[in-house]
Amino acid sequence: MSEPIEVQLKIVRRIEIITPSVELRKVLEMLDSLHVKGYSILRNVSGKGDRGTTACDIDLDGACNDYVLAVCDDEQEKQVMNAMRPILQRYGGVCLSSEAKWLMHSGPNW
Repeated sequence: MSEPIEVQLKIVRRIEIITPSVELRKVLEMLDSLHVKGYSILRNVSGKGDRGTTACDIDLDGACNDYVLAVCDDEQEKQVMNAMRPILQRYGGVCLSSEAKWLMHSGPNW
């Protein structure tokens, strides 16, 4: 019978950003400048918010949104939130932060 594997969890900040597609590059440059080590992007996100409904069946006018999921530490969280404020005020979108547990595995030590 094999030994049970110890599960290692790391507490992190989970940042979720929904941004107009035309602003995605600015958001990614901001994350890179703050040394956020990784993120995932989902393109053409549809939904409804305070600026109305966005449907990305056909993106002819650049009105689609993109979703960015990033993981960072507490200090980076504050910096990301401060940097996102002007983008949200000008272009709309969403920026959420929550505590998450990251299942550690062999690989880069983040």
